[in-house]
Amino acid sequence: MKKLLALLALLELLVSSVVAVEVSTGWSSGHLSIQGRRRYQEDRLLALADLLADHGDSRVGVFAIFDGHIGSQASEFLVQNFEPKLRANLRGSLDASSSKIDAGVVRAALEKTIAELESSFLKEAYKNRWPAGSTACVAVVTDEFMVVANVGDSRAIACVRDGGEKLVAKALTSDHHPELPAEKHRIEAAGGVVRFGVIDGHFPMSRAIGDLPLKNHGVIATPDVSMWTNTNKDGFIVLASDGLYEGMSEQEVCDIAAMVDPTTSELGQAVADQAVRKASDLSRDNISIVVIPPNQ
Repeated sequence: MKKLLALLALLELLVSSVVAVEVSTGWSSGHLSIQGRRRYQEDRLLALADLLADHGDSRVGVFAIFDGHIGSQASEFLVQNFEPKLRANLRGSLDASSSKIDAGVVRAALEKTIAELESSFLKEAYKNRWPAGSTACVAVVTDEFMVVANVGDSRAIACVRDGGEKLVAKALTSDHHPELPAEKHRIEAAGGVVRFGVIDGHFPMSRAIGDLPLKNHGVIATPDVSMWTNTNKDGFIVLASDGLYEGMSEQEVCDIAAMVDPTTSELGQAVADQAVRKASDLSRDNISIVVIPPNQ
């Protein structure tokens, strides 16, 4: 039975989604990270609008949320190393004679980057006796498409028009929780125990980067990856740590975006500021958000 459960978990890892919701993003992102009511700030974020400035006419931005736990060592390691590692992996795969960047190349570079950083951090964690881990919710955006990779329970959403003025929330990621059937099968096959929605009595996620003590209990860093086309000029992209959603729903984030005057300078920052202000009234967690507004 354990072999069957392990096989089911492996098959799940080999499946990633290609979805058809059409969204578009601008490049003047807004972002904000606050400590909130926690004793420590363990969130980190990344917002870089021009990852490959020297590659033809293609624009490539990378935006990410790293929500650390049991210390900030993992999230700090990721924010320091993600961008140079991803850039190196992309450049190693791109055709220098072409100005176009293929979504498959970006996806492969993202998956490789996360795997390499997980391996490097675990070595540091073993050497320094760090129990820390982190989520990773990353969006790589071009003019033609967007690739989103997710590990853990930080989220990416799109706020897209419903045909009128309303912005509707569309999930771009799914949280990795231990009680999900395929996640639970993998964890139990590895010897972990899932009860009341947590692993071994305390851990609420089934995937994370780091968390060395839980690696032999089925906690993995393999991301779910989705690819999206970018054509709708009215949409926002929002990446946030789970602290934001202690104080509001995904739809409420989009409602805030809809209420901000679209002619506002630094539109993404205005949405980020208002969303965090509202969430902080109810959330007890660190809160981090990146808002990528529509193309102007």
